[in-house]
Amino acid sequence: MNDALDTTESPSAPPRALIVAVDAGKRRQLAELLSAQGAHVREAESVPGVWARLGEEPFDVIVPVDDVLHGPGKQLIKELNAFDDATVVVAVVDSPECAQRALAAGAYDVFPSPVDGTRFGVVLRHIEETLRLRGRCAVLDRMMNGGAHLGALLTRDPHMIQVVDSIRRLARYRMPVLVVGEPGTEHEEVARALHDLGRPDGTFAVCRAAALTTAELREQRTAAAGGTLYIDDVNALAADVAVAMTAMLEDSTTEGGAPAPRIVVGYPQGTLAPIAPSDPRADLRRQLEGAVLTLPPLRERRGDAVLVARELAAGIGRDRGRALTLARPVEDALLAYPWPGNLDELKAVVVTAATAANGPAVEAHDLPAPLAGYAGGPGQPAGTRLLRDLESQHLRQVLEETRGNKSRAARILGLSRWALQRKLRKHGIAYGEDAADPGSEEDE
Repeated sequence: MNDALDTTESPSAPPRALIVAVDAGKRRQLAELLSAQGAHVREAESVPGVWARLGEEPFDVIVPVDDVLHGPGKQLIKELNAFDDATVVVAVVDSPECAQRALAAGAYDVFPSPVDGTRFGVVLRHIEETLRLRGRCAVLDRMMNGGAHLGALLTRDPHMIQVVDSIRRLARYRMPVLVVGEPGTEHEEVARALHDLGRPDGTFAVCRAAALTTAELREQRTAAAGGTLYIDDVNALAADVAVAMTAMLEDSTTEGGAPAPRIVVGYPQGTLAPIAPSDPRADLRRQLEGAVLTLPPLRERRGDAVLVARELAAGIGRDRGRALTLARPVEDALLAYPWPGNLDELKAVVVTAATAANGPAVEAHDLPAPLAGYAGGPGQPAGTRLLRDLESQHLRQVLEETRGNKSRAARILGLSRWALQRKLRKHGIAYGEDAADPGSEEDE
């Protein structure tokens, strides 16, 4: 049901349900009923308990029982709908008056106590279909009205629009988020969007997992208190750091008593791979998989390459005090190219081409290799000498943008580090001490 939270990995993930009742017996009975229907169940025993739970994680269904719908709880249903319109409220009532009040406040349905388990199961399936259709309608509406734009995220792709909608919803909660996607997709941009929507007054901190120690993790967590801590690659975390982070996720405050930061962790692969129970990261993965955002690669995003490239080119033009557009052959090349380096590679290509452009539009001859070979359409590659020169220009531009960081440059270009080294030697480009590493001089 919660495919708004996990758009690819778990489309049939069990619904999250929250039962709210003062009476422990009623909570237990409903918990058993919902668990039998396959729901992931949490409980709260009071109205304040509801809001404490909602601060931690979103729910698909909230079931308040009659003993919390009187007195201070009279406005609960209306407040729940106002807080998150993607949550459905089903009330258990003790009188026709209570039922009427619940429906008037926006309850999806009401049940007299004791609850009919068979009917509840039917209603739960109806809710699942309602939420799915509601989400699809929202995506179609955005596609017809120019797509979605959130911070640095720009798209007309239906899957990516779902991701943007999920970011908007998740931003109000504390739960950690795992961002899954190939290298070069917008992991850090997603983390920044979550931060800007949910914690704009706090610090946004970025940690590179491969170099992170336990001590540095604690320092960064304290520095980002009340903000967001983004860690780029869960697979690159040392075992002791993963264990420390797992413990930290259980604590809502830092050592100084300040609110803990929201944790966002990247997973730079196309899909989540299984993890062995003996892996020290297994517990951390289980905690992070409560909210998974899966980013589609650029080659699957139906025209987004042109959409994003136009925006980037226009921005570069504004910085130069003039309009800058893309010529039609350039847009054709952007659509035809498979983008192994995803958005990172696209941004590097646009910057390179815009830098080379002398007129009001980026032309085909401004494109770096291998894009120039696609500007004439499939099967019409540019000349060999031109491609070689453009490839050299593109390599130099990317290395300049990454300040000689070959690992990052290789990710942007969609190459292995070894393949990048070979290309640098082929073009006689020297950046750093390892430009002369031993290896084959054969051209790729």
